Amino acid sequence: MTTEDKFIKQISAIRDTKWEELFAYIVDFERTNDFGRWTKSKQLAKGIFTIPYCLLTPLVTEFISHCYTIGLVLSFDWMHWKEGKEMLSNPANDFDLLDKLTLCKLITLIIRKDRFTEGYLLSCFEDGLMVKILKSLERKVMV
Repeated sequence: MTTEDKFIKQISAIRDTKWEELFAYIVDFERTNDFGRWTKSKQLAKGIFTIPYCLLTPLVTEFISHCYTIGLVLSFDWMHWKEGKEMLSNPANDFDLLDKLTLCKLITLIIRKDRFTEGYLLSCFEDGLMVKILKSLERKVMV
């Protein structure tokens, strides 16, 4: 069994109720423009400062947790997936042309990349990219 076949099997194992729970987040995401914020640097002592970091809202952290729990986050070499990075960097990309596997890989890339590029996930919510991908995935899954 190829890695791609393994991922297709993993995605196919997600129950309809879990997909519905995932797609229910879309409405919440569309109702808000608050997905998180950057903290400010604070001086703790002379010459000692905190480093700013990204704080995600409970809604976003709950969504990420749900993605892991249902098995949507795939274990692949997302760091070297050039095609995926190109898709995410093109604002005119039509995600409806992609299959379920590719859409799940894009979500995985966004979630995983945030661990190494803090604030990336926040920016993908603020610019609407994550919601676009989720809507396209919903149209593929809920047919």
